Amino acid sequence: MTRRRLWWAVGALIAVGIAAEWAALRREPLQTAVGSGDIRRAVADLLAGGVLGACGLAAWTLRPRRPLGPLLVATAAAWFLGTLADSGTGWIADAGAALVLLHRGPFVHALVTYPDRRGTPRLSPAVIATGYVTAVLASLGETTAATIVLSVLLVAAIALRFMRAPARTRPALIPPLAVALAFAAVLVTGVVGSPDADTLLGLYEVVVAGGAAWLLADLLRARWAESAVTGLVLDLGRGSRGAPLERRLAEILGDPTVRLGYRMPGREGLVDAGGRPLDMAGGRVTRLAGAEAALVHDPGAIDDPALLESVAAAARIAVSNAQLNAVVHERVDELAASRRRIVEAADAQRARFERRLRSGPQTHLAEVRAALAACREAGEPTAFTTLLDETLVEVDRAGDELQEFARGVRPRILSEGGLAPAVAELARGSPVAVAIAAPAERFAPALEAVAYFVCAEALANAGKHAGAASASVRIAADGARLDVLVTDDGRGGATVVAGSGLRGLRDRVEALDGTLSVDSPPGAGTRLHATLPLEAA
Repeated sequence: MTRRRLWWAVGALIAVGIAAEWAALRREPLQTAVGSGDIRRAVADLLAGGVLGACGLAAWTLRPRRPLGPLLVATAAAWFLGTLADSGTGWIADAGAALVLLHRGPFVHALVTYPDRRGTPRLSPAVIATGYVTAVLASLGETTAATIVLSVLLVAAIALRFMRAPARTRPALIPPLAVALAFAAVLVTGVVGSPDADTLLGLYEVVVAGGAAWLLADLLRARWAESAVTGLVLDLGRGSRGAPLERRLAEILGDPTVRLGYRMPGREGLVDAGGRPLDMAGGRVTRLAGAEAALVHDPGAIDDPALLESVAAAARIAVSNAQLNAVVHERVDELAASRRRIVEAADAQRARFERRLRSGPQTHLAEVRAALAACREAGEPTAFTTLLDETLVEVDRAGDELQEFARGVRPRILSEGGLAPAVAELARGSPVAVAIAAPAERFAPALEAVAYFVCAEALANAGKHAGAASASVRIAADGARLDVLVTDDGRGGATVVAGSGLRGLRDRVEALDGTLSVDSPPGAGTRLHATLPLEAA
């Protein structure tokens, strides 16, 4: 609303008020009205309604996103309509009598929702509804019970909201609480006491008009909003978590259209908190923190330089936090990828080592053994034959050790057949009875290697350290993860800290973003459970 329209609206309201007051004074001659004080009351009534209207129009124009302006304008209009009750002109007087309390509805509404529409979630709607019902039904609103109920509910709603509000936002609730206390005191005094009617009416007009002026002054000054933004800056500086910054700024500024954008590393232009390009259409764009951030808002939401400075400080901290979080997440992703690459490189190296063992030392040992066996078959049972027998035994032992070493590096059957046959081979070489349930499908080499070594380490511990008689291996895939569960009936007591093998297993599992848990109460066996995400490999 422009300034010219504001003055026209103020003039129109004053004209309505004068017409209403004139209609009330027409009932008796002017000399009688002056002697009885009717003119003084009419002027006071006109001033009260005019103040309500002017305050409402000013708030509506200067803070269009706040509910105070429209509600005070409605209060002023209803105030003048109620004046028609004294006109003494047939149906006009009847209509005015029915509307004499109508102004209480929007006035109570304005007090309860000042400054940002929120109110108390459960109590405020009841207070607003009670205010409008008792305002529309004048016969009900004039009763003692209804007046006391409305007064108590009004003060209770604002007081409860005041007590629950953070310390930095309480200054915003002092004006409505004080006006509500005065308003309730005048109402209750009117129904339970015996005050002079003119005095009570004058107090009522002062409370209503003065309260509207106080709310307007507080709204325009808006130091409580600056204080709230300053508190938000402190929260961000301490790293406190709460509602998203955009939502908190919208509540503080009373502008639900607020959008905040940042400049993020590796992105062109500004993006919002969700990483989407910032939509700068439909509002004023205020650049904050240099060119690192921007606020898209209603033109009337931020017109105070001090408030804008506080918002800019909050934006600077939020930008720094967002950029730092982005860098941290990027470093974490790089670290996880590096750990996966290390595991995969180690597995690839083991596979190459295994192939070299098979094609090199193992082959040569096999050739030497064949030659020694041929010599033994061709010779006589002499001391040389005995030496050949001992050499053959040592060659066989060396071959077995090489095979065992190759199996610890990466068994060929795992590379060629997958987990199911590799674990079955482990079970055949285990000193305990092993029940196996494993899928026949293949998985990524790094994933199969980690799962295999979990089973190998668990079965080795079951036979060498736990004294188990039986064990079980269950491997299952559900499309998102691979579960490896190995249990035994040994003596228990195994821990990741105590065993270097289990600690190494945990490192390998976590390198693929998996988890490894060991449940081994003394005397109750051991349960080793590894979970590996399939997408990790």
